[in-house]
Amino acid sequence: MAVKRETRQFKVGPVGVARSSRAGAIIGEAVADSANAMSDIFYKRAAENAERRGIESVGKLSDEQVLALDPATGLPQAYKAPKGFGRIASNARRRALATRFETEIDVELNEKAKEFRVRYRNSPEAFKKAMTDYTAEMMNVEESSIFTQVIENKGANITNNVYAGLQLEAAARHD
Repeated sequence: MAVKRETRQFKVGPVGVARSSRAGAIIGEAVADSANAMSDIFYKRAAENAERRGIESVGKLSDEQVLALDPATGLPQAYKAPKGFGRIASNARRRALATRFETEIDVELNEKAKEFRVRYRNSPEAFKKAMTDYTAEMMNVEESSIFTQVIENKGANITNNVYAGLQLEAAARHD
């Protein structure tokens, strides 16, 4: 009898990789997304609060504080934001201060124009000189700024309007 030779026969089957569950990654991404959404909401609320604080700080100022210009800079003395104000509150304060400054200047110049109109009702040229001098006195600072330009523009506009009215009245009286 012949000797049988034994051979080993084996095959390596396909190797499979057991995938781990993605549940942890999905949960982690969801938590990160919610944290980002909450962070955005908190930032927006903080920005709104800062803006409101900046605007309210201008509301607490007196008319004199708003209108008083610093001779060195040409800016209102209340222009610099208080300590503790961040960028958003400071910018909101500057915008509110500029709006209030313009309103207060308009009111003050109109009141002075009414006063001078009554005083110089028979002399339009005297009115124009008085009003121009008053406007120049308000702008008496070393450096020009947006605030001095507002005074100059509003003063010139009011002066010219009232001056034209006084000239018409003087012409009507002489006719």
